[in-house]
Amino acid sequence: LIDSQVTGDKEEEVASFSIMTLLLVLGFTMLIGMWLKHRRITFLHQAGAALLLGIVGGFVMFFVSLGEGQARWIYEYGDYLVFDTEFFFLFLLPPIIFESGYSLNAEPFFRNLGKICYFAFVGTIVGAATFGVGMYALGQTGLRQGR
Repeated sequence: LIDSQVTGDKEEEVASFSIMTLLLVLGFTMLIGMWLKHRRITFLHQAGAALLLGIVGGFVMFFVSLGEGQARWIYEYGDYLVFDTEFFFLFLLPPIIFESGYSLNAEPFFRNLGKICYFAFVGTIVGAATFGVGMYALGQTGLRQGR
């Protein structure tokens, strides 16, 4: 699943540490979200707080890896801290979309259904046509990737 630079018993240690780290980050994100809701803080959404938490965590990992004797830390263990996009699209995104649809306020949605459909269909057609014309124009210029 993960192409690791570490082998043997150390691999299990690193994998369990990375799983624990990811679960802690998820837990902190949930706690921050509940705190933001409880304090009625409206200028920062839970997703923004999660993004900021990820940025801070990345900086901490980067600066920890700069210490003496730990210069190869990110190279050796970084593979375990990569977010798998396939896992996200198959297991995490569907519940997010379902929850958004389930908690949707139906009245404004149906009141604006015509505008939503207009932007969805006409926007898709215009975007596809623009992309197609742009790619055709680039193809006519003779610019190609070298073979």
